[in-house]
Amino acid sequence: MSSSNKFNWSCVVLSAIVLCAAIPGISDPTSAQNINPVQQQIPLPGSPFAAVTTADGRYVFVSMVITPTTGGVEVIRQRKNFATIKGIISTCGSAHGMAMSKGGRYLLVTVQRGTSCPSDRTSDGVQFIDVRKAIAGDSDAAMGTVRTDPSAIEVAISVDKGTGQNGIIFVANEFAGKKQGDPDTVSAIDFKQALAFASGKSPKPLVGTIPVDRAPVGLAVSADGRNLYVTNEKALSGPDSCEIAGNGCLPVMNPGPMGTLSVVDIHSGNVVADIPAGCSPTRVILTNNDKVAWVSARDSDALLAFDTSKIINDPANALLSTTPVGIEPDGAQPFFSKRLMAVANTNRFDMCVGAGGMVSILNFDTALKSGGAAATVGTFDAGMFPRQWAESPDHRLLYLTEFGSNTLAIFTVSSIVHQVQ
Repeated sequence: MSSSNKFNWSCVVLSAIVLCAAIPGISDPTSAQNINPVQQQIPLPGSPFAAVTTADGRYVFVSMVITPTTGGVEVIRQRKNFATIKGIISTCGSAHGMAMSKGGRYLLVTVQRGTSCPSDRTSDGVQFIDVRKAIAGDSDAAMGTVRTDPSAIEVAISVDKGTGQNGIIFVANEFAGKKQGDPDTVSAIDFKQALAFASGKSPKPLVGTIPVDRAPVGLAVSADGRNLYVTNEKALSGPDSCEIAGNGCLPVMNPGPMGTLSVVDIHSGNVVADIPAGCSPTRVILTNNDKVAWVSARDSDALLAFDTSKIINDPANALLSTTPVGIEPDGAQPFFSKRLMAVANTNRFDMCVGAGGMVSILNFDTALKSGGAAATVGTFDAGMFPRQWAESPDHRLLYLTEFGSNTLAIFTVSSIVHQVQ
């Protein structure tokens, strides 16, 4: 069956209510034009996972997997018209997701399987990096790591509504379940306790555990600090309604249940909602004052929009739209005053040697209100396995990590806008 006319069905039981969702696979957005935006490519010594900027936009941090057990954070100096590499901060293991603390003093990065850490350091969790020291090239920029799980992959930080300060650190542990059928987990850690430990000033902080479905990756925290949104690649149970199709070379099959989007009440630490979210959802971002949750449904080749108010109160009608994009989408980034959306289509399971990815540019309003192929207004080729985005604080630049090409691509927003209008 071709991917352009298949529908993946999932039924999820919630409090004796059976919800079924049809998520369409990719249908080529034939009306989209090919564009060629201006970009600078920064070669890196490892595979870049995520990018985060400082508040003033002068520096960009890029996490990297150098080997399965080593990694680092590249420090890049962004000038008006070009960027240059400043140095690298070695991390305790391969470096993955990142989050900047409120105020920008500390960068948090998830690290895995480090084997060559100093005696006072550990791996398999979330590591603190002192941003000022990293910019200055200080060898002591890398601080301690709070251990969560060897599969720690993404991190997010809530803001305490009462104090306005950093609240809870959340870490997605992608494969924490010890045996088939066990839930995977999201770890919860008090920021102040974690910082004190990472600074060598206190014992290890308490690490709470939130059981979720299988393979949690994407995390997003609401601005009011009330809810955490988690993408899980597969539900704990359900029919094998999803598969990974081959895209040109040897087919790759991985049947399993549809994935879910979980909502966690941060105050209680409980999962208060789980809804179907396509096949292998990997990322979630919040827009429209946290009223909309966008989910990259990787193996559905689609970007889904959900009404966050209905996820809990009216889950059967929470799905607002489905927009077909490229093959195996991951990161999504609104830009140009939320009039456009960039989607990184990884093509990560194409087994052809040197197979590249692609970027879809969407009309934000069309993707939100109706979805469909008409939402795509432009596409362009990317390197191998384009993964995640960041936007410069002045909104002039987009950063894209190209994991399989060991490259950070930097695009000027104006060149994209000019070519799609």
